[in-house]
Amino acid sequence: MIDIFLSIAPIFLLLVLGYVLRRGGIPSVEFWNLNDRLVYWILFPALLFSNTSTFDLSGDLLSAFAVAIYCGFGSAVIFALLSSRLFRLDGPTASSVLQGSARHNSFIALAVAERLIGFDGLALATLVTALLIPVTNITVVTLMVTMIRGDG
Repeated sequence: MIDIFLSIAPIFLLLVLGYVLRRGGIPSVEFWNLNDRLVYWILFPALLFSNTSTFDLSGDLLSAFAVAIYCGFGSAVIFALLSSRLFRLDGPTASSVLQGSARHNSFIALAVAERLIGFDGLALATLVTALLIPVTNITVVTLMVTMIRGDG
């Protein structure tokens, strides 16, 4: 257990350092905004493409892997919807529960996978991310719009 903690700790310390620097205005807010856009629109897609392009997608394992990933995602969505109904949450609150249940933090997941398992972990986490991003975005946004309108 301590090995896992020591593997993940530097990632979270880096996040805390970034937070402290940003709150302190070092460097400027403009830098952080430009950096966020650079990472989100250029570097992150490049990482996904680069790692996915080197992954061996042949064989029957990919389809079973995708089914397992999508079943986990579907279970999280169903759990969020059932919990929202059970606790009679209003639309905006229910959509927040859905976001918290179904959305994943790819940036942290990729860093943790690489740190714990190495390049193979990063490649596998990249594949999971590539499989989940489109399905997650379409599903969650559609359900959120329905919840906020009060149709769901």
